[in-house]
Amino acid sequence: MSFDQVTSEVEKMKESLTSLTISNVEKLMGIHAYNILLFGRIGAGKSSFASTVHRAGTGQFNPNFAYVDFSHKSCTKELNKLELFNCSPIRLWDTFGIDDTNYEDYVLENILEGRVKDLYKPGDVIAKKEVKLSDAVHTVIIVFDVQMFADEEDLEKIRHKVNKIKEKSKIF
Repeated sequence: MSFDQVTSEVEKMKESLTSLTISNVEKLMGIHAYNILLFGRIGAGKSSFASTVHRAGTGQFNPNFAYVDFSHKSCTKELNKLELFNCSPIRLWDTFGIDDTNYEDYVLENILEGRVKDLYKPGDVIAKKEVKLSDAVHTVIIVFDVQMFADEEDLEKIRHKVNKIKEKSKIF
């Protein structure tokens, strides 16, 4: 694919993402933005994915959009709500990576239901509040580091969390 073809495809993607609108039915349901949760192991590339999509949509690199570290260590320490583009109804939730302790089932359930606020850190108190469809996670993107497929223990942790996501998705 030539540079001109790639540029054309990126422009088409940008136009599609920035022209996305919330339907009247969704507005009546109280949804003003789509909440997309980025989920995966530490170092899988969740923040890099968010930054790449943001850059594709805006045409600009913003080093402050989602902190990226190439060390395969945890760099996202809290749940971050990222407004994808100006005036876009897409909200990416960049999560701290899964490890052995930070995603107890109740934490994941509360994140999916929309009970957890922006900048939540593992161990913070989760406020009991009324669940609104507009606060809930509408889509989950699971980000994998391709090297992870060789580690059966990591895959089993992901499978367990994906099953929890499936169980919770039946509520909405």
